[in-house]
Amino acid sequence: MQRYFETRFTVGDRKDAEFLQSQNNWEIVNAIMDAGVGGITSKQLAKDLSINYKVVADTAKHLAQMGWISSERPKQKVGRPPRGLQRRDFRKPSNIHVWSAIDSFEPVLSEDFEDRCKEVFDKYGHDFEQFIDITSQVIAEMQVFPEFHPREPVHDCGWSHDGHEFMKGVLYAFLSWLESNPHFQEVLKKHKLATDKAFEDLPKTQRPGEKTNP
Repeated sequence: MQRYFETRFTVGDRKDAEFLQSQNNWEIVNAIMDAGVGGITSKQLAKDLSINYKVVADTAKHLAQMGWISSERPKQKVGRPPRGLQRRDFRKPSNIHVWSAIDSFEPVLSEDFEDRCKEVFDKYGHDFEQFIDITSQVIAEMQVFPEFHPREPVHDCGWSHDGHEFMKGVLYAFLSWLESNPHFQEVLKKHKLATDKAFEDLPKTQRPGEKTNP
């Protein structure tokens, strides 16, 4: 996700904010996100982050209760453990933690507002088909760049988490582009949502067929 967004969380709950204030918790959360759908064990987290194993395990347990991650024991191999492997480790293998809160960078809309928007969108559903087709072309062109192409496969939840963030990143970038578009700026001014002052420091996007001045 860090390839698409500078900010990784939208936190609207005070308890979540307090939880993330801990440096250890913050590092653990980000490391699990970076691990992707393959996940990472609490033992590996403790080693990579130089954080006490119990602290990592307790934090992961809390994250699972919050619904941010799924946490499960790895499949045990059949047979006796190697002599060098401690019995304690064999009896209690380190859990694998997988980030499951794919909406971590998704502001929560008011339910009434979202429902009303959907009603309006449905009225213009046919007109949006062209926008969807163009979005498909944009996604295809953006995927050409290896630094932005989603690396994760589709997870059991039905999403590639990396792909989900990529999709949202493209749409957020489109909103930023819209604000620089002269035609859209006129729409905002028409509905008294902004004035010319709001766009003074924004670069102007080109209109179709318009030539760039040398």
